[in-house]
Amino acid sequence: MVEADSCCVQVSPRPGPDRVHHILFLEKGIPLLENMELRELAWDQVYEFLFLNLTLRIVGATGSPVRPIAVR
Repeated sequence: MVEADSCCVQVSPRPGPDRVHHILFLEKGIPLLENMELRELAWDQVYEFLFLNLTLRIVGATGSPVRPIAVR
């Protein structure tokens, strides 16, 4: 899984012709998670935790709202 604390995983504008979303998700099968709110973990100096990514199971979907949980 590739995660980002912004709305986009790739740089905008793209420096080259390749689109990161297509390469990671469609070609490699690697899930993407965007808009992570990590400030509280950083403030508490939490660097190691169990990450749970609770997604909605939607048949045929390529995206879903998630509830990310960090367990110390």
